[in-house]
Amino acid sequence: MTDSGYKVKLFIAGQEIMPYDDDLSVEIRREKVEDLEKQQIQKLIDEKTRAAEDYIDSVKAEIAELADKAGVHAYWGEYGNGETYFPVGTDVQAEYLGWEGSEYADENGILTEGVWISSSSMC
Repeated sequence: MTDSGYKVKLFIAGQEIMPYDDDLSVEIRREKVEDLEKQQIQKLIDEKTRAAEDYIDSVKAEIAELADKAGVHAYWGEYGNGETYFPVGTDVQAEYLGWEGSEYADENGILTEGVWISSSSMC
């Protein structure tokens, strides 16, 4: 056995079937996926991604509705990669929302429509 610092054991169904020795050769291969199967897999990935995005959108809409009802902010995501929901009635100038908030505000700078604003655009 070479002194590589690694010890390899082979297990099947939780049972060690043979200890490593210098004569053992291990090759790991990914099965070839045919083009048609790749297309089917890609289609499934796309469908699941859309379904997840639709679900997230519906949850964020529910959060926005609750935030508007209570007049509170809501947060989504993590710092640097998140969003804050500013509810109806928010003062654009007091919250430093600038142009992103002003398009949803009345002539007094008060939001007439709640808005999600990304944390990166608040910098």
